[in-house]
Amino acid sequence: MAIAQPDQIARSMQQRTTEELLDIWTCNDRGQWSDSVFNAISQALSERGVSIPPQSIFVPPPPRYKGVRGWLLFFCVSLTVLAPLRIMGEYGAAGTDIWSIRGISIDGLFSFVFACFSIYVGVCLWRVRPGAVKKATVFLWCVAALNVVVVLLTHMAGLKPSANGKVIEEAIIRSGAGAIALAWLAYLGSSKRVKATYCM
Repeated sequence: MAIAQPDQIARSMQQRTTEELLDIWTCNDRGQWSDSVFNAISQALSERGVSIPPQSIFVPPPPRYKGVRGWLLFFCVSLTVLAPLRIMGEYGAAGTDIWSIRGISIDGLFSFVFACFSIYVGVCLWRVRPGAVKKATVFLWCVAALNVVVVLLTHMAGLKPSANGKVIEEAIIRSGAGAIALAWLAYLGSSKRVKATYCM
C-alpha cells in the first residue's frame, strides 16, 4: 500500500473543517493518525488563525474495546437502516394530516429530515469520523424532544372523542421512541467501546 506523502497529507487536512481538525488534534489518537498528520493539522490551524489547544495523553485502549462491533455496530445499523425504514413506515401508515400547511404535511417533512439525519449520523459513526459521537448525541436529543412535542401537540389538537384511542396509541409509541433515544444516549456516555473507538 502506498504511503501518503507529506504534501498529500497537508492537502487532505486542509480540506477538513476546523472542527474536525480540532477533534483529531485534541483526541491525539496516535494509533489512528500518524505524526505527519498532526504536523499537517498544526500547520493548517495556524494558517487559519486558530489557537492550538493542548492534546490529551494518548493511552492505547485494550483491543477488545476498540472498533465498531457489538452494541455499537447494532446502533450503527439501527441508524442507517432500521430507523429510517421505521420513520418513513410510520408516516406512511399514519394516514393523517393533523399538522399541515398549504397541503404540505409537517409530520412527513420532519420524517424525511430525520431519516436523512439518521443515515448521516450512522455513516459517521460507522466510519469513525471526527465528531461522530457529538452528532449522534445531537440527533438523539432531537428525537427525544420531537417525540415529546408531538405528544403534546396531539393532545392539544382538539380531536374528536372517537379519535382518543388513536391519540393514546400514538402517545405510547412516541413515548417509547423517546425512551429508546434516552437509552442510547446513556449508552454513548458510558460505553467503554465508544470511548475507546472514538477516543473520548
